[in-house]
Amino acid sequence: MYAVIRDRNRNYTVRPGDEIRIDLREDLAPGAEISFEAVVVGEGPATRVGRPTVPGVKVLGEVRGPAKGEKLVVYRWRHRHGFRKKNGHRQKYLAVRIREIRTE
Repeated sequence: MYAVIRDRNRNYTVRPGDEIRIDLREDLAPGAEISFEAVVVGEGPATRVGRPTVPGVKVLGEVRGPAKGEKLVVYRWRHRHGFRKKNGHRQKYLAVRIREIRTE
């Protein structure tokens, strides 16, 4: 069984046992429970699509803690002007392990 969940205008396809990275939330501590509403739920040929969510379906997950993404290097230069600028960025995420997809 899989579900497509929405968190802050981003969609994630999840199955029980998956670990996903969502945008960082400062209010959630490691070990806390988080729930999402499902947009699409499917199992084999039976797929239910919600408008905007499927009624009675919750996806439960456990917060694992903060995580960091890959380091991105942004390098700018101007040809023949001696201008060089190097910046870096590393996105912060919140790791969530999906426990179950609950249909009521």
